[in-house]
Amino acid sequence: MSARALRELLSAAAGRWPEKTAISAPDGKISFSLLEKRALALEAAVRKADFSGERALICAKNSLSYAISFLALSLGGIVPVPIHTGWPTERLLEVEKGAKPLFALVDGAGERVLGRLTIPKAVLGDFAAGRVDISTLSGLARGENGLGALALIYTSASSGSPKGVIIGENPALFAADAIAAALDYRPDDKVLCGLPFAFDYGLYQLFLTLKSGAELVLLSDFSNPLDILPSISEEKITIFPLVPPLASLLLRSGLLGRGGADPLRLLTSTGDVFHPPQITRLFELLPRADIRPMYGLTECKRVSIMPRGALWEKTGSCGLPLAGTRVKVVGADGAQAPCGESGELWVAGPH
Repeated sequence: MSARALRELLSAAAGRWPEKTAISAPDGKISFSLLEKRALALEAAVRKADFSGERALICAKNSLSYAISFLALSLGGIVPVPIHTGWPTERLLEVEKGAKPLFALVDGAGERVLGRLTIPKAVLGDFAAGRVDISTLSGLARGENGLGALALIYTSASSGSPKGVIIGENPALFAADAIAAALDYRPDDKVLCGLPFAFDYGLYQLFLTLKSGAELVLLSDFSNPLDILPSISEEKITIFPLVPPLASLLLRSGLLGRGGADPLRLLTSTGDVFHPPQITRLFELLPRADIRPMYGLTECKRVSIMPRGALWEKTGSCGLPLAGTRVKVVGADGAQAPCGESGELWVAGPH
């Protein structure tokens, strides 16, 4: 998704649903038209600083300020690098070495995490409000080769050092279009997101709501499961993206059995194995909700999504490939593996 494509996505949302709430967050609410206005105003300040192609870390919990700042940086040519607030210092130092950011935007949690990094830092809320002189935020010497991308996402480093993945131009827009179509996000939906924007599953909820006109209801995080059910009930949440460990926590806590989740019509899951017993129990507690297991890779976002109504026909499956893509399992000999055999997953498509 290029800056042009992102601008068109933001403009189209503001044009179709100008007064509708786009984002509700701990630090405020905003309509689609005002979201566009604030993002474009901040973009102008970003462009004036002339740091196009450089990188900026964002280490913070979910907020309206985060969403506005991310959009403005991307539109203005500075590549946002969302960082988990729970990462250890050693991992952050590796990210700093690899991404070579000019500066970092932080909230309280981010300031504590990035304490040992020497790059300039600015308060995220002040930046989003236009109270930061961006031209003064220059840490490392500027490189000659800028990076043109929507964002730079670092993997969780579960298998080693964190790896930076460029979220580039049209692939992101293709993925957002395909996912929104497969999951049928609608303008009357409300999407609950406590997944961090540093996790592409969380970040793409922003793109999906811009694409569909749904309202994005942000929690700062999902660290307190006691906040989730009241939010679903009070905000009348219809879409709940989660990960299997969170599903397990909610099931063990018994919270879902206390009622209040009736508005839910869609529950999605990725990021880990979604075990059939979990799915069965969730279906018993949420019989009105469509449960859609998915599979993805940071490098290409989403690989597959379970089709509507196919959950019980293909127990243990993570669905079918996105429309317009090709997926196959390849054996050690380089040939496509027969049905039932394991191998390496090959994914091809615009994403």
